[in-house]
Amino acid sequence: MTGGSLSHLNRLSSAPYDVLNPTQFAGLIVTIFPYLYFLIWEDANRIYKLFFILLCPIILYVLLLTGARSGVICLFVVLLTIFLSKNDWKVNKKGIIFFTISTIVIFAIISSLLSPDFKERYLSIIDSSAKGHDTATGRLNGLKNGIKDLIHVRAVLGYGLGTSEEANYHTTGDTGRDHSLYLEAIQEIGIVGLILFFKLIQSIFKSLAKARKKLQEEFFECKWILNLAKAIQAWATMFLVYSIICFGLSSWEWYFFASLSALCQIYSEKKLC
Repeated sequence: MTGGSLSHLNRLSSAPYDVLNPTQFAGLIVTIFPYLYFLIWEDANRIYKLFFILLCPIILYVLLLTGARSGVICLFVVLLTIFLSKNDWKVNKKGIIFFTISTIVIFAIISSLLSPDFKERYLSIIDSSAKGHDTATGRLNGLKNGIKDLIHVRAVLGYGLGTSEEANYHTTGDTGRDHSLYLEAIQEIGIVGLILFFKLIQSIFKSLAKARKKLQEEFFECKWILNLAKAIQAWATMFLVYSIICFGLSSWEWYFFASLSALCQIYSEKKLC
């Protein structure tokens, strides 16, 4: 379910006894896409490519049924990352136009199967008069207020891991966690900790870039590890955006990225593939 002017909207979430709400479920769905593309489509035979083509519309339709606007934005980030990685991170104007038109056409076809309320919800991303724009505005205002409230917390060193809810209660009276990993990080580990956390993220992308470069130049037989590194890179890039609107400092994702990026670099340097 969702609040605001579309409070009656039935949004798809995960299993009844699972912990994922519709937004988190959308994040999980988007996570699947880069791995499907790089590990199934890239250098695969026709059967696997046909499987990928048949599966993509289903994934997109399920994603849109979650009603998660952030999920659609994150999917666009993943698609853009895939497109840029295919062009060695060089911007090609014709390619950008083709990518944009293709994305619009795909979403137009899939969205034709949705109810008017779902269409209104996604339209509210860019149209302030559309139903559901109040919840999008509320999320943005929540981020702004969260930034303003940082003056009331120990912003240098924070209060410690897992203290976001308690910190919010004593500063604003709210019992929930900040819906942004970056604000949550400042509350719990402070600006010093946030800088260290960004250094961790930087090291993840550096390790993946080094692994990709070495694998592309020297080890052509390690294609699957190269494709895995590309998929992780797209996933991590998506999470940079996703973390703006979702907490998760104590969650597993970024630390999992770190271990995978380290493994990719080790495999590429020691020729373990």
